[in-house]
Amino acid sequence: MNQVIKLIAKNQLDKAFEAASKFFEETSENYNDFILLRKRYSKIKGKNYSGIVEEKDEIEELKITKILLELISDFEPQNDIHQLQEQIQSQIKLINSLKKEKDELVKKIRELEIKSSPRISTGIDHINSSILPYYLTLNIVTINDLKSAMDEILNQIISTTIVINNENNARLGLFEVLGNGRFRVLAQKNISPRRVVDLEENFSHDTRNPKGVIGYCIANEELIFCSELRGSKYEEWYYLTDYNMQKRRHEANGIICIPIFDESMNRNGKVRSNAVAVLSVSVSKEKFFTEKHLKGLKEYCTHIKYIYKALKSRIIYDPRSLELITGITVSGKAGSGKSTLVIQLLNSLKSHGWQEFQINHMFSKFCDIKGIQDEKGVEYLPDELHMEFDEFQRDILIEHKGIIVESRFSGIFAKEQEELSKRFISVYLDCPVSERIKRYSKKLERKSIKYISEKVDELDRLNFERSKKLYDKSYTDKSIYDLYLDSRKTPDEMAIEILDKIKLRALNE
Repeated sequence: MNQVIKLIAKNQLDKAFEAASKFFEETSENYNDFILLRKRYSKIKGKNYSGIVEEKDEIEELKITKILLELISDFEPQNDIHQLQEQIQSQIKLINSLKKEKDELVKKIRELEIKSSPRISTGIDHINSSILPYYLTLNIVTINDLKSAMDEILNQIISTTIVINNENNARLGLFEVLGNGRFRVLAQKNISPRRVVDLEENFSHDTRNPKGVIGYCIANEELIFCSELRGSKYEEWYYLTDYNMQKRRHEANGIICIPIFDESMNRNGKVRSNAVAVLSVSVSKEKFFTEKHLKGLKEYCTHIKYIYKALKSRIIYDPRSLELITGITVSGKAGSGKSTLVIQLLNSLKSHGWQEFQINHMFSKFCDIKGIQDEKGVEYLPDELHMEFDEFQRDILIEHKGIIVESRFSGIFAKEQEELSKRFISVYLDCPVSERIKRYSKKLERKSIKYISEKVDELDRLNFERSKKLYDKSYTDKSIYDLYLDSRKTPDEMAIEILDKIKLRALNE
């Protein structure tokens, strides 16, 4: 039996079992226990035949050794056996302690993996080398292509920046900013369809009454960076809807919302900012977000804006329809957003050879050639001069194709001839006077609201009187136009409606 103890001490348990089998006869009291114990050990040896020993199997082996020593204690002096048992018990405690330390270390490593974002550059490189080139080579870009591109970007964010696992449940959403305070979900990760509908229907970026955390983000032009949602000023905005109020296994404990703005220059050389979208990320893990996350997400937002603009400007539903519809007229009162819409339409149609005719500017040049000063504005020039220039404007509509004409009266001229009426889409932009005064005030920054209000009223009166006198109809008459649009919508939304109208008209021809 001394040989068995020596083999156990040398950690040669398989040989120890072989040597111990000589002492256990079928009739002995502990024979069955010995056979079961040996099978228990054989099971571990078979499992670890590959040479890879798991921690739980190592502890199991020590436990088997301890039981074997108890079984052979009937054959040997107790002192030696007890001493060896104590050594084995000490080893078990040590392994358990090491296992606990390892578990703590693994946990810390996972936390560091979650909080770090070392591969952001990899994700950005993939966007620039694969995602963007693919979508820019498409001959026809649709809204679904735009959504697919945004979805691929969210995939890169998950892969490189926001880790989703059992310890951290994250939800990502990219919300497009629409008119009238509305949002549209362009892409999402881990958000249920019901919640998507809930967000689109209930959240609003209306500055007078913003709703939801993303609505608050846009209405206040505020980046939201909140590692502890509970007790913060953003909590009431996040828990706006009944869906968010429902108790769940993974509740939001932190949130980041980054507003994405597009800066562009208007005709007066002034920079304006337009809200494009919001990137929203919420996580269930407490105190999850770090400055590194924010920096990485901001970098992704820069690429989101670039790709969004590149694809949005190329969205066209059926290029063949442009062969039948060769012009668009854009009319409306002062401050209704005509110039802004024309710029948006050019973004979509310029690549197809379309060009813009800005009638007010052309009228000013027309006056320069004749040596006439229009210091107060073309609206104040005599009717005879307007009638002379209108003939030139009619010639533009007849002789040119692929044109966008911005003029208060161009819609009237496009309907004068049946052939022109078929080839042109006439658009009127309707806008409340309060909104137009607000927009006009940006052009006349140093003027009072009273002055601007009186100026807008005067321009409306002059243009209305001239259209009735010269053309025997009001240029605001809905019956003249193919589309009568509320210009409080975004330029993008209005452009899409116009392109849809072009497609529909072409299909009916």
